[in-house]
Amino acid sequence: MKQNYQLLRLKSLDELAMKIEPMRGIQVPPQGWLRIVREALGLSLRAVGEKINAAPQTVHAFERREAAGTLTMANLRKAAGAMDCELIYFLVPKGTKAGTFTKLAAMQPGFLADLLATEHSMQLEGQGVGGIEERIEAAAKTGEIRK
Repeated sequence: MKQNYQLLRLKSLDELAMKIEPMRGIQVPPQGWLRIVREALGLSLRAVGEKINAAPQTVHAFERREAAGTLTMANLRKAAGAMDCELIYFLVPKGTKAGTFTKLAAMQPGFLADLLATEHSMQLEGQGVGGIEERIEAAAKTGEIRK
């Protein structure tokens, strides 16, 4: 059952990643998103600070820490909310080596053993997809997975 849940989770993540793929090339501005968005909206440090009950210096510190990569998610979310924005983040498989979460998982040690065990259980229940060994062989030949 756990493996079935894992496969469903991988499929869902792959579907989300496909929607996000066109945005992969977007670069974070050197000064960070908080400052870029705040300035584009015409908001002062004071105006943003008032919405989160903080001094303008605190908002400025948020912007500096975001650009440096040291701002906490909670403070990033808080600052975004003060500008009537929401923080959305997502992890995607690195580069083209894996491409999908399913392929990334297949590259992890033990994944194939779990996959074969799941297929065996599903076959016993009359729900197997069949041909799993052949698919594994084909994927190994193309380098999609490591056996």
